[in-house]
Amino acid sequence: MAKQPVAPSIVSSPSTPAAITALEDRIQALERARSAGESGDGVSSKALNDLEVRVAELEQLVSNLPTDFPAGIGGQLDPNLENHLSSRPSDLEQRVAQAERRGAGVQIALAFALGQLRAGVVDARSYGSELDRVSALSARVAEPFQSGSPGARMVQAIDQLRASSSTGVPTLAELQESLNRAAADILRAAALNPDSDWTDSLRARLSSVVRVRRTGELEGTDPEARLARAEARLKEGNLAAAYAELIALEGPVQSAASGWLAAAEARIKALRGLDALDTAIADVLAATNRLSAANGEGG
Repeated sequence: MAKQPVAPSIVSSPSTPAAITALEDRIQALERARSAGESGDGVSSKALNDLEVRVAELEQLVSNLPTDFPAGIGGQLDPNLENHLSSRPSDLEQRVAQAERRGAGVQIALAFALGQLRAGVVDARSYGSELDRVSALSARVAEPFQSGSPGARMVQAIDQLRASSSTGVPTLAELQESLNRAAADILRAAALNPDSDWTDSLRARLSSVVRVRRTGELEGTDPEARLARAEARLKEGNLAAAYAELIALEGPVQSAASGWLAAAEARIKALRGLDALDTAIADVLAATNRLSAANGEGG
């Protein structure tokens, strides 16, 4: 019994143009072989019959192949892959929108945390937790980058505020009261200062004993005049000017005012740190918003 011909094994998927080309090449080879047999090249009739059967099978296989291939694509895409690719633009748009919403949320949270930090400083409370919150949120909107950049200024301001965060800084009213208590010590030190003019020394001695001293806009650079002007500036709410008056004292007189000067300096630095932080954060957010707007116009 003659062995039945076996259909050719096709490794590549029959749904690709490359497979069709391979089949056509094999058909042409078989047809050439059949032509050679008919021309008397020594091919047996049985072999020719086998070839004809295989040609017929190949032709049937080719006729069953799909013909609607997309142009430029070597075969049909997996439907799941097509769906995935078609959904990518909308997925990206959603992710951008979510990122923008998160960015806006961080800005709102940062503004709120900054308000809480300012309240802690102004109210003479410890503000370590508020400062940590601002620091964490600030890190999400900017990197320090180079020196002098808004991000770097933001970090510097936070470091400046860190010094008094665990204890807080005194209020203006507390500084007024503490200066009033320190006044007698300041004048007593001035009275005992051997470098003072004798009239200044006598006046300071009398003021420290009788507890009656001049106030208001006194002229001069003696300790009593400076103390009077410092108190006047404090009543006006000008702490920096009051500090400038008393830091100019010298020797033992300045030492007598050192406790008040340290407390006043802590408040001044904290308030300046807050102002610097406000400005740096505003600059960072403005730059971020400009970049977002530019990206939106470019898209």
